Amino acid sequence: MSPVDVCLITPGHLSSTPRLCKEACSLRAKGYNIRVVASDHFAPNRPLDEVLLDRVRWTAQRVPGPGTTPARLLQKLKGEAARWLFRAGIAREALGPLALFARHQAFVAAALVRPARLYLGHGLPGLCIAAEAARRSGGLLGFDAEDWHSEEQEQYLLAAGEKALRRYLERRLLPRCRHLSAASPLIAEAYAQLAGKTPLTVLNVFPLDEAPKVPIPHEQRERSLYWFSQTIGPGRGLEQLLQALPLLPPDWRLQLRGLVDPGFRDHLNALAQSLGLDKRIQWLDTAPAHEMVRLCAAHRVGLSLELASPANRDRCLTNKLFTYLLAGVPTLLSDTAAHRAIAPALGEAVRIAPLGDPAALAAAITALDTTQAASEAWRLAQTQYNWDCEQLPFLRHITQTLISPDAHPPHR
Repeated sequence: MSPVDVCLITPGHLSSTPRLCKEACSLRAKGYNIRVVASDHFAPNRPLDEVLLDRVRWTAQRVPGPGTTPARLLQKLKGEAARWLFRAGIAREALGPLALFARHQAFVAAALVRPARLYLGHGLPGLCIAAEAARRSGGLLGFDAEDWHSEEQEQYLLAAGEKALRRYLERRLLPRCRHLSAASPLIAEAYAQLAGKTPLTVLNVFPLDEAPKVPIPHEQRERSLYWFSQTIGPGRGLEQLLQALPLLPPDWRLQLRGLVDPGFRDHLNALAQSLGLDKRIQWLDTAPAHEMVRLCAAHRVGLSLELASPANRDRCLTNKLFTYLLAGVPTLLSDTAAHRAIAPALGEAVRIAPLGDPAALAAAITALDTTQAASEAWRLAQTQYNWDCEQLPFLRHITQTLISPDAHPPHR
């Protein structure tokens, strides 16, 4: 029997979608033919994409952004026209995906270069692309929800009608999915009613081979708080965390890794100076995804900081938490519903504190700065919170989806 073709789709760069890349690697190792359709629009990410592609056994088709100013302007105008027509109630199903993501048709064309049995979307634009590709080719539709997409941003940050657009697309497309997974139990709960079924929870954990061979002894680690992201900017809890640093001994540092939003470095440095924290923030360059676990292993405490609003941030479990655990690094969690739900299972490896309470944050950091907390983080990741374990139900569900006797495309 010939291997089954599976196409995974993301509107982002490969290097900014590690969850998709883990899934692609696992499916390829299981014997599926894997193609990934991804974006190629942001120059700083291209070297990271190349590093990633050198390490994998699947193929990727990268869709370039519009290169010239007239092309970018035309694309923007098409998107704005689609949004206007959508709000007017005209051809909503046809125009909704274009209103959400102006490059929709280019991605659909890339996805259809080689028809697949299953199209697995990531991100709400990825779901729309996968849905159209599946409809046009007769394939099955799948979706992996890393976030609660209609609740990703505060209302005041959205264009007119965008939240209604996102909710419309979720309501329309989720019931068509034959495979549906989510990155946290509370995101799965949020989507269950819309989808008519409960998504499989697949946590944002990482492969054991990305961990250090042995944990760095606690007493040999830098006395530092560590945080990383694709971009470093406002609204991530860093300003609040900085308020707790004066309450810690003066040898504690805050280390931040990622691309810095314009102006935010100066803003945070100025805040640090006003708090008497000169030279206690260190800015680190971005790095390939497969190096992230080892890069954080030398730090005393990892920071998994989420605000409780918008609603998605209250429900999500990001890759930071599980990256720190795999490195054997105890983790400070902000006080969100998702963190409160998982904290009992993580025991001494984590502490929760509200971002608005510097004293509580400092006390939690101090409590995490122990050999016992580091040992528990290492144990949990080695035995449970790793991709070697987490991929198994994901692979079973994909296999069941593809071999099910009623696995026909429910497009209408």
